[in-house]
Amino acid sequence: MVPLRGTIERLELARDVPGNPGFKDTPYDVSILEHSDGNLYVAEVYSGGNGIINTVWGMGGRVHRVAQNGETTLIYNSENAPTRITPHAIAEGLNGNIFILNFNSGAIFEISTTGVLKKFVDTLTPPDQDIPAILDYRNSYRSMAICAGEIFVSFSGIPIAVHDYRITPARVIEPISFGSRGVLGLASHGAQLYLLTRGSFSFSYLKRRNADGSLQDIAGGFGGELRLLGVAPDGRVLLGEIAPPGSEFKYGKYLIITPPKQ
Repeated sequence: MVPLRGTIERLELARDVPGNPGFKDTPYDVSILEHSDGNLYVAEVYSGGNGIINTVWGMGGRVHRVAQNGETTLIYNSENAPTRITPHAIAEGLNGNIFILNFNSGAIFEISTTGVLKKFVDTLTPPDQDIPAILDYRNSYRSMAICAGEIFVSFSGIPIAVHDYRITPARVIEPISFGSRGVLGLASHGAQLYLLTRGSFSFSYLKRRNADGSLQDIAGGFGGELRLLGVAPDGRVLLGEIAPPGSEFKYGKYLIITPPKQ
């Protein structure tokens, strides 16, 4: 769920389970981009039953284009693509370019509106770039957002330490620090970048990175497993709390925060 300018009543995402005809599988995670061309672009990641996200054994992900009339077109499918990735996050850059973060390698790919995929940049360096093809999403965090034409990414969890980067349109990678134990989500609003960070004792904190690079505390001390879901056009920030195991929904409740004006 993300705050959208338009309205979408229902979008069902399910796929046939490889090797199990008649069975359907739903994605572990979904990222939605409301593109300037008027379409929605939806990236979905599939995981194994043991909590593993990878491109082996039929897992991976897909990207859909959803038109304003509700027509859905599958433009990328890792099951039959020459380049197999796990599309964990999706964002729009300058000139309408669409960027996708690969959950496993940390590489950023550029995808056209018709599904043509090409690598934009590798963010992680050895040995972290050589992480296994299998990662446990319960202990691994990957976030990406585009703000004022620049790409911001954050990696943390097992088996790598915290890495935060800013990437320019010219593909210059600059290591930065969000000053936390890991980022649980990134989202942009104009020239401002919002981040939900991990603190001590499982608390999380909402911060804002201003155009000059300074970090501003917005709200904090949240308990529970929260994620940053997005920023509405009016600037309000939406957080979601992960529902208990066995719940029908991924998020049990939502928090709406109105940040102070600058």
